Amino acid sequence: MSYPTETKLNINTFPHSFETGEQGDIKIYLPYRTKLIRVRSTVVKALAGTDSGTITVKRGATTIATLTHAASAAYGNEQDSGEINGDFTADRTVILTSAKTTVGGRVLVSLVTEIQPV
Repeated sequence: MSYPTETKLNINTFPHSFETGEQGDIKIYLPYRTKLIRVRSTVVKALAGTDSGTITVKRGATTIATLTHAASAAYGNEQDSGEINGDFTADRTVILTSAKTTVGGRVLVSLVTEIQPV
């Protein structure tokens, strides 16, 4: 793998769930010095209707962003972190944590990153 010599934008998408036995942490390793600049979440299976579902984005114990889908969020519902400045140049692991008291629903989470040059 060669290291980029200029800044490049990159988008990676990961499935995440609010279903029984599927909630919790997903750790994603970023192979380059990276800045996380935006996170988006899109519902691909409607959320159960009693409470909201959250996706928390962390670097270690530090929360970078939290996305919240409302109870009963329908297929296609989107949440966006807005522009953020998550520096992952040293610790290159992003942690995505899903949480919902009443289980039900699935999302796709997209990380928009800026790969930093050498």
